[in-house]
Amino acid sequence: MPDKPDIGLLDPRDVSVWRDTTRRLYARVGDREHEDIRAVWLFPVSRRAEYVSLVTDAGKEIGILPSLKALDSTSRKALEEELQRAYFVPQITRVIDVQERFGVSEWHVEIDRGPRTFEVRDREDIHTIGGSRVLITDADGNVLEIPDVARLDRASQLLVETLV
Repeated sequence: MPDKPDIGLLDPRDVSVWRDTTRRLYARVGDREHEDIRAVWLFPVSRRAEYVSLVTDAGKEIGILPSLKALDSTSRKALEEELQRAYFVPQITRVIDVQERFGVSEWHVEIDRGPRTFEVRDREDIHTIGGSRVLITDADGNVLEIPDVARLDRASQLLVETLV
């Protein structure tokens, strides 16, 4: 029977992550230090709290953290900030209006950073995940998120329900 492949799971107790004064991300895994690393979610849509790959600046995988929860607080904070920066997804907090013309919908919304207008070319660019979370890819390829449709005001819910 062939050996199982080593998928490179890291023990969080052997990992520490920090930023230097120039904001570059470093990691120490065991006794080996890596500079200018990146953090990559392996399941960015469905399992954001789990399975984060640490990758060198040359693109070589250092290993996979099954969860950030067991890391020390400094390491966890540094990785959470890096992932938020790398995977910035605006959160829609209110849907003001949606108008459809020739199969293209124009959305007027409030996001967590203020008002925004964008177009969606196809209903296939609107994905419901887990029943109440919605990811929308606009005509420019940007992704926006409604974390929970049920938490929107009723008027916003009705507009979203007509398009989902």
